[in-house]
Amino acid sequence: MAEGIVPEKTRRVAVVGARGRMGAPLIRHLLARGHEVLPLTREDLDLAHPGEVIRRRLAAEDFEVLVNTSAMTSVDDCERDPAYARVVNADAARELAVACREKGARMIQISTDFVFDGKSSQPYAEGDATGPINVYGETKLRGEEAVLDCSSANLVVRVSWVYGPDKAGFPCWIVEKALRTPELRIPHDKYGSPTSSESFAHSLENVLMHPGAKGILHLSDRGVASWWEFGRTILEIAAEAGYSVKTITPEQGALADLTHLAARRPPYSALDVGRYEALTGRVVPHWREALARFVFSRPWDYPLSRP
Repeated sequence: MAEGIVPEKTRRVAVVGARGRMGAPLIRHLLARGHEVLPLTREDLDLAHPGEVIRRRLAAEDFEVLVNTSAMTSVDDCERDPAYARVVNADAARELAVACREKGARMIQISTDFVFDGKSSQPYAEGDATGPINVYGETKLRGEEAVLDCSSANLVVRVSWVYGPDKAGFPCWIVEKALRTPELRIPHDKYGSPTSSESFAHSLENVLMHPGAKGILHLSDRGVASWWEFGRTILEIAAEAGYSVKTITPEQGALADLTHLAARRPPYSALDVGRYEALTGRVVPHWREALARFVFSRPWDYPLSRP
């Protein structure tokens, strides 16, 4: 569907995590496409205290599909407080799924590439064995299972390395640092699929009510990058966009050098998006293409100096 063309059938969509990195761009896109959107923030639904209050709150609303973009996403904070992470990432997902089942609504749970152990050397497909190596991945996996157990109509969408304009992330951090110093060191031995939250929002619309989109679906921008390659490409594009970065070639480091991290990270977590493309007949953008759009649009949450 081309941008600006109203889809044949609009939907009534509830989005949990309305102010977050993934929720905010999804809401913008759906509204622009003519869908009715119910934005739900932490004040509307406190996922840290799941229970019947979630079901009572949602029972009063009118929606066909609920997309849960909310989670405890700080990997290190999850490691430090696993009980809280389980409540938000697993228990609350179950309560949302029960509420949707009671309404006869469909639920889409946004999950993560961190459900894998990182031992692969090729992009993970939906049927590959999971094996999380940190609390974040383990609790998100429990959330996946709860949502799918609740209804066969539900969908889990896994995504990798998300960045976007609504919350400062890796591209913002590395450009800001490169404006101050050429001293940059990034691991070269960690791989994933960098994904723009805005391109993700465009792609997710295609499976909101797709009859074949059930179970698990991988949806990231296309391609694989090392963390170092991702960083170098960000800086190259930033220089093209006019930012006076002091380097476009950061030093190569190793994942093992990041001893300050509380949680282990899977060294490889790129996703295979073949099922999504076959299901929808649409090709997701390559991560370099989506990244260039992001950097050239200058969407930073804070002003970056530009002499």
